[in-house]
Amino acid sequence: MATEQPKDVFEKEVQVLERAKALLLIKNKSVEEIAQEYKDLSHEYENLLNDARVMTRVSDRLQIRLNRAYDELHNTNDELNQTNDKLNQANDDLIQSTEEINRKRIVLQSMVDELTKTRISKRATTITLTAAIFLFVVTEVFFDPIIDKYFENDFYFNLILKLFFALMLKPIDYLVEWYLLQDIKRKSKHSAVVVSE
Repeated sequence: MATEQPKDVFEKEVQVLERAKALLLIKNKSVEEIAQEYKDLSHEYENLLNDARVMTRVSDRLQIRLNRAYDELHNTNDELNQTNDKLNQANDDLIQSTEEINRKRIVLQSMVDELTKTRISKRATTITLTAAIFLFVVTEVFFDPIIDKYFENDFYFNLILKLFFALMLKPIDYLVEWYLLQDIKRKSKHSAVVVSE
């Protein structure tokens, strides 16, 4: 299959030009033939000029449309750039706000943790003091008579025993505080699991 050459858009005009050139080469043409050829050439030129005017008007209209489309694209591009700048600024503001919220959340969480520890420490101290009073009463009621009976009013042994119970209060306080903290952690984990479900 042979490929066909595309047709020349100005094929007709090229033929008219070739005919005019050929006419110039012929020397013995009559005036009537030359006049007829001139008339035909003038008619072809007029058609070509009309076609050129139409194409120029169409081209001008297309150029105006292209200019408008370019202006619209340029304006739209400017608007998009402005919108993009606003979105970038809003995104930056959002990031800054999020960072500020996170910083405040950390400070607030730290304060809540400190308050919780203080509250727990206060409860632990209260429990420990209650235990101390209980131990003091127990030693006075139960151990002092036994000590007096076996050690016969040994003041130093009695003092050492009470000092031992007094020194045991701090580890008891630590243990109670640790237990209460673990209890709070267990409850917060349980409530977090319930909330996530």
